[in-house]
Amino acid sequence: MCSQDQAKDLNPNIIESMKNSDIYKSSSRFFYDFGWDILPLTVLRSFFKSCIKLAEDKEQPAIQITFQCLVADQEGRRTAWKSTEYIGRMDAIKVAFDKNDAVLKEDRSVYRYCHCFYARYYSNIPTNTPYPDLLEDNLTPLPENNDRSPMENADEALILIQRAHLNKKRASKVFHSDKGKYEDYMNCAKSFYNQALSTSQELLGNHELTCKCHKFLGDLYLLWRKNEEAIGYYSDAIKLSKKLQLDSNEAFVYLLKNDGLCLSFLRRFDESVEILNEARDIADKLAQKHSPCRASVYYVLAGTYRAWKPDCKEAAKYANTAIEMREWLDSRSVKTMEDIIKTAEGHME
Repeated sequence: MCSQDQAKDLNPNIIESMKNSDIYKSSSRFFYDFGWDILPLTVLRSFFKSCIKLAEDKEQPAIQITFQCLVADQEGRRTAWKSTEYIGRMDAIKVAFDKNDAVLKEDRSVYRYCHCFYARYYSNIPTNTPYPDLLEDNLTPLPENNDRSPMENADEALILIQRAHLNKKRASKVFHSDKGKYEDYMNCAKSFYNQALSTSQELLGNHELTCKCHKFLGDLYLLWRKNEEAIGYYSDAIKLSKKLQLDSNEAFVYLLKNDGLCLSFLRRFDESVEILNEARDIADKLAQKHSPCRASVYYVLAGTYRAWKPDCKEAAKYANTAIEMREWLDSRSVKTMEDIIKTAEGHME
């Protein structure tokens, strides 16, 4: 699929093989979550676009929209959710979602995924009110646990994660305006993440999805400013990632970066810097020199050194590197880096 010329018709033998495959029909989202560690991003993008074209030709809107979501998510991650292509793809997904509402509802898993996927994007827009909740009454019922296939159980875990992400996003939006709602959303997110973790542990055991659930719970507690709880989940995620040899990719860099940030909030600076330097070493070895991932690591390293040793040259060194990647930092973060550099220059005079 990936080696075919997108401008030409696909080889019929490939089409026949693909349209009957599990990756195309049912497990694309599960594959996507772990394909980052198997294939280059350009190969994944080509593969997903081929699947979109195939689904369009076969008039399979649910499959087509699912792969459109995967391409949009990949583009969003690549550009820190800022590119016009990402926004355009999300707008197109909403049009397709509304047009095919009845068809999508026939597939409980796909409908829930698409709803949560768009709702999270919608919630990222500061002026928007919360996107409507997903109403279970409008969906086909979930089969009893004993009647579910392994893929249905995995899908259920992925949807729980999506719903948790959405509630965490909603919590962030009301943090300054409604503390009661903030706590409600955070507790709801915690419940969904814990359900996903239990499902993954029971179904898959030591698996990358289980790693992700530990990491997501750590992120939730970090946002909640419950740093001791966050450290426990980050530690479990790091140990399992290393056990599974998933410790040389971008996802692991983000995990280490967040763990290091959490340690710095607890003023455990020696440990924090050790973890962050491990993240930096991996980020520096990844193919893309300027990326959101690498920028965030250098940003946190600079901030950690400033909090630990305000007159330390290391803070300015990392801040200068972060500034070189200013396109991946928001304006407030850029200002923070500039302040660190200015402070260091003042100490040198």
